Amino acid sequence: RHLEVSNCEVKYEGRSVRVITCPIGIDPEEFHARLNLPKVQDRIKVLHKRYEDVKLIVSVDRLDYVKGIPLRMEAMEALLTKHPEHIGKVVLLQVLIPSREAVQGYRHLHHQIDESISRINGKFGLSLCKHPRSILLLTVFIGDIEYSPIQSQFCSVSKDELTALYAASDACIISSTRDGFNVVSLEYIACQRDRLGVLLLSEFAGAAAVLDDSIKFNPWDTDKFSKAIHQAVTMDEEEKRQRFNQLQSFVMRNTR
Repeated sequence: RHLEVSNCEVKYEGRSVRVITCPIGIDPEEFHARLNLPKVQDRIKVLHKRYEDVKLIVSVDRLDYVKGIPLRMEAMEALLTKHPEHIGKVVLLQVLIPSREAVQGYRHLHHQIDESISRINGKFGLSLCKHPRSILLLTVFIGDIEYSPIQSQFCSVSKDELTALYAASDACIISSTRDGFNVVSLEYIACQRDRLGVLLLSEFAGAAAVLDDSIKFNPWDTDKFSKAIHQAVTMDEEEKRQRFNQLQSFVMRNTR
């Protein structure tokens, strides 16, 4: 307001300073290299086999109020209520990274999330048994078997494991109610070179300003949020390819 600004140029005391917008980036080649590691490829094969008959959605978040995790659970519940054909066919795998566990408010948030997951799995787990075409879903933990539309891990995970999870999933949800840039969106695209996964991105995440070919939504609007998930899991291959190519182009151009 106080400086002379024209066409992204600031003039001050006889000097001209050019101002550019430079979004944060990642090193996509790091993830491409991890994708080629034998242990990561083996892990991807295991995940593909376990989820071969379902659409796998992944979310990776720190335990934090701003990540919109309870709103994500509400949207999944709304999706399965309005579209029962997705019961047994869509799974959300929630990776929750521990954070500030000594703070009572964060412990309460974790408890709230766990209660929501248990309630939704209980509600739609019963429906799964009634569906003649229901399938057996496996968690990412070897040997654990459950019929659950929402599966959760509360632990830190390695970059190799994250790379495999990103690569093996059909969609990724970021539902922040307020956020900085959120580089998970970029990491997911970097790992999706073979699967053409769909990115669902809250309009309140900074990345929404530049990742135009993601599916954007307001996480507070449960109806539109659930419609965004439905759109992602029913999207045809051509649209997925077009969206992914544009997103990948941005990730490869705007590296750190």
